[in-house]
Amino acid sequence: MRAGRRYARAVRFCVALALLAGCDSLWGITRLLPSTDGGTPIDAVVGCQPQIIHDDFTGTQLCDHWGTPSGLEATEGGGMLAIAPLPNTGGSQGGCFAAAPVAFGDDGVFIKVVSVVTQSGDANGGSYMFFKIDTPAPAGAATIQLSIGSNKLSAVGPGNTIAGSAAYDPAQMKWWRLRPDHGLGGVTADASPDGVTWQTIGSVPGTIPTSVIVEFTAGTYGVGLPIPGKTIIEDFNVCPSASRSDPREP
Repeated sequence: MRAGRRYARAVRFCVALALLAGCDSLWGITRLLPSTDGGTPIDAVVGCQPQIIHDDFTGTQLCDHWGTPSGLEATEGGGMLAIAPLPNTGGSQGGCFAAAPVAFGDDGVFIKVVSVVTQSGDANGGSYMFFKIDTPAPAGAATIQLSIGSNKLSAVGPGNTIAGSAAYDPAQMKWWRLRPDHGLGGVTADASPDGVTWQTIGSVPGTIPTSVIVEFTAGTYGVGLPIPGKTIIEDFNVCPSASRSDPREP
């Protein structure tokens, strides 16, 4: 009798999982298996669950199900998206952008950056990397991006206006986040070593967008660099609206 009850519970559990997966498909939600950050589930790290999009780059097709590849120098698999620009070649780049606008919920959007392209160059050639929200709805709402150059992580607003910057520390700036800022009335860019404790890099005032196109890209410009290095991203997350249930989040 007990074995029968255990079997029935197992069947109900499996059916529930199947129905959940079906509902995700009906609602157009991409929910990939959670990755971990030092043994801590990513769901716990970024403070929102479920995510509208969670890509831990364990597949083989670049930004599959949610995005469109940009450039030719990005690959994914084994839990990472790697962007390796060609040496001595400008305009060598890679990345992903969302194929359609995604909801810009209160917890925002995240990437985990393990390494960045080589930080050197001049007006003739060099490297860049950015993580941004663009083409917002409603039209004219605030936008922002985190970009790295000359070993500085900067929050950049419209017209390439610097909203704030800090010396780049790869250990303290593993997680990059773009989020609505209801106190400011605009958008804010943050960095974190663990996805829990955040440092504000800069903010842009304006109307808070309800949906955005998200993009992350790295590459080289001008004549490029002889040793451009590699950008490695381990996670990308988009949180849903009305998900501010974690008291650790500002």
